[in-house]
This record gives sequence, C-alpha cells and structure tokens, in this order.
Amino acid sequence: MTEGIALIRKYFPSLTSRQEKMLEILAGGLTSWNERINIISRKDIAHLWEHHLLHSLTIASFFPFPAGTTVLDVGTGGGLPGLPLAILFPASRFTLIDSIGKKIRVVNELITLTGLENARAIQKRSEEMKGSFDYITGRGVTRFNRFYESTRHLLKSPPDKGQGGIIYLTGGQSGDEITIPGKSTERIALASRFREPFFATKEILWLPA
Repeated sequence: MTEGIALIRKYFPSLTSRQEKMLEILAGGLTSWNERINIISRKDIAHLWEHHLLHSLTIASFFPFPAGTTVLDVGTGGGLPGLPLAILFPASRFTLIDSIGKKIRVVNELITLTGLENARAIQKRSEEMKGSFDYITGRGVTRFNRFYESTRHLLKSPPDKGQGGIIYLTGGQSGDEITIPGKSTERIALASRFREPFFATKEILWLPA
C-alpha cells in the first residue's frame, strides 16, 4: 500500500481495491499533467495526497451522498473535489464545470484515464449553466457569498434524496463573506475529524437547499 493510499484509508477504511487503484491513477495523472499545465501550485504538488485528494474527500466524511444523487462541482480546476468524490460514490452522478478550456480538457483526460463512468466535465461558467442538482460543491473558488449568487439557480429544491445544498471547502472566510441574507450557513471545522496540521484552519461551509 502506498503512503498516499494509507493516508486515505486512515479515514476511509472501506475503500475497495478498485477505488484505491483509481485514486492512484488520478494522483499519477494530476502529477503528470501538472508538469505541462499549472493546475496545482508547483510548490504544493508534493503534498498532493493530503492537501488535495484527502482535502476533497473530507466532504464524504460529513456528507455520504445517497445513490442517485446529482452533484455539480463548480470551478473544478483539475477536477477537485469532483473526481475523488466520484471515485468514492460510484452510484452518484457528477458534473464538473470550469470556464477554462485547458483545465476541462485535463479533467476529461483524467476521467478517461481512471475509467470513471459517473462523471462528465464541461467548459462552462456557472452563470451560463442550466439544469438542477442535489448538491453543488466548490473549493476555494471565490468568496462564499459570490459563489452562492452564481450557483443558486442550479440548486434543486427540494432535493430528490431528502437533503441537498451547497458544500464549499475553504481555508476560512470572514462573517461578511459567508453571510447570505435570509439563509443560515453552517461552518464545519475539518479539524474535528482530520488530525493533520493542514486541516487546522480548513472548514466546510454548508448551506442547505
């Protein structure tokens, strides 16, 4: 077992051998593509497993998506958090969008490389996107209130599976940045479950549908 997989298994012990292999392929693909296209900070690529793959999967610890759940990952960049989550939840359907074409080309290559059958990637701004989804995810895209304004028209209400909303990974934003008039945003500290120092200031902003 590689060090990266051991880290993921520490928090997700029910991983199948196929999921482990897919995560390893994803990590290899991200590392390879990052040498050509800067999708992850050059200084941070050495911490890919902890800072990016595990960080993406922290969502799964708090939100175990039921089968049939639809998820839209906005501003996906190199496919994070969408691709790791799609690997973990093969019975859910993931759509990953980004406005930058070269990043979406990489994500589509990674989808093919890993053999994911429940994910698709589209070059699109969220403001231009149509459709409705049970969950919308994002990771450090912009201020949370701006993220909400640009994606709220895509949120299915009520969701099909009884729960849904916006799940946003952040390093910590101020009260003004997470204030949504008439809404109550919950802050979930990742350090409550993830013990590595990297997660000390990281949190999920959760806004139910």
